[in-house]
Amino acid sequence: MISLHALLRYYEEIGLITSVRSSEYAYHMYDEDTIQRLQQIIILRKLRIPLKEIKTILLNENAALAILSFQKKIVDLDTEIMAPHNCPYDIGRST
Repeated sequence: MISLHALLRYYEEIGLITSVRSSEYAYHMYDEDTIQRLQQIIILRKLRIPLKEIKTILLNENAALAILSFQKKIVDLDTEIMAPHNCPYDIGRST
């Protein structure tokens, strides 16, 4: 399994994200736009979209807006799924 550090460096290497580095320290820093872009990449990877296609998608402003909409819907669905009162079945009772 690849480490998060290696994954972030790879995404930088292929141009999906950028980081800010200071000469005062060796750490890579990410701004809010990059964090949002990483979240979009995660959504697209969950949909099994290859990185080459993700790069093309993220360059298209309209597609990036669509991803934001998908992201909100995923959060809404996750919340709905996790809410115990939404379960139509009485899990504790056997049939």
